[in-house]
Amino acid sequence: MLLRMTSWMPTLHSLGEFGLIERVRRRLPPSSGWKVGIGDDAAVLQLSPRHYQLFTEDLLVEGVHFRRGSPAEWRDLGWKSLAVNLSDLAAMGGRPLGAVVGLALPKKAKVAELDAFYRGLAEASRRYRCPIVGGDTNASPAGATIAVAVLGESRQKPLLRSGARPGDTLWVSGELGTAALGWMAIQKGIGGAAQPFRRRHARPGPRLEWGEKLARSGMVSAALDLSDGLAGDLVHLARASGVGFEVDIDLLPKSRAFTRLCQNLKFEEERLLLAGGEDYELLFTVRRGAERRFQEYCRRYRLKVTRIGKAKKSQKLAWHRSGKKIAVVWRGYRHF
Repeated sequence: MLLRMTSWMPTLHSLGEFGLIERVRRRLPPSSGWKVGIGDDAAVLQLSPRHYQLFTEDLLVEGVHFRRGSPAEWRDLGWKSLAVNLSDLAAMGGRPLGAVVGLALPKKAKVAELDAFYRGLAEASRRYRCPIVGGDTNASPAGATIAVAVLGESRQKPLLRSGARPGDTLWVSGELGTAALGWMAIQKGIGGAAQPFRRRHARPGPRLEWGEKLARSGMVSAALDLSDGLAGDLVHLARASGVGFEVDIDLLPKSRAFTRLCQNLKFEEERLLLAGGEDYELLFTVRRGAERRFQEYCRRYRLKVTRIGKAKKSQKLAWHRSGKKIAVVWRGYRHF
């Protein structure tokens, strides 16, 4: 009897996100002419010494990023589909020039849902001065899928994920965990005090103005936007820069209302802060020795930012609470 030998075939789950990106990168021709290709928040094409074009795309998939609901929810989804892409530009210090929208819908989708989606999309387009200049529509055999690609520009050198060095300080904008708390409240049908958090999840605000000012400061060495949670996205920053980080959990920015609602609803606050995802805040590093000047710069431009840690030579993440090193089990959102 002959036994047929078969080799083990890897799955996307076994590869993971990093493995998939590297596998794709090896199989594609080099991005000659582009300053930055696969692996950052956006691709970068340098047009002149002080003019860069940025190009990015994000997917929103039904059952993963959203659930089909009322026209009001579709309206929020239209806003969000553009906003999450603009957040990628914000992380690099860019501003939008225009966007194209791909939309696949099941044939049973209602026209009212489509109208509401484009109403919300138009609201975000006007708010952030990003015209919708084209796209595509198609039928989907299953759920809805939304693909938005945005073209942007920067008049200063874009911020990349790869610029952090040992001794740089680690910062984050705004507050963490708010969108994740909102999503938990949506799932459980909780309103009232949770309403501001529900809206934060439904209508994120990309930090475009803040990102431009961070890039213009000349003191920020690396940056990305927080979409998969601090614990997950910090790994991206560490790998791209070849450094590790020490993070003080006690310093993570949060509101009293956030803490109070987590306690009342018995939600795990630390999990939402570290792994909740969809914050769409900016995570960045400031060059060693520039901290005092950077704080003065942020006060001048009213940038709400918080120092939460420091880059180190050892390429590992170390988490501290109350002055003691702790083990963190939260890893952020994983795509596969």
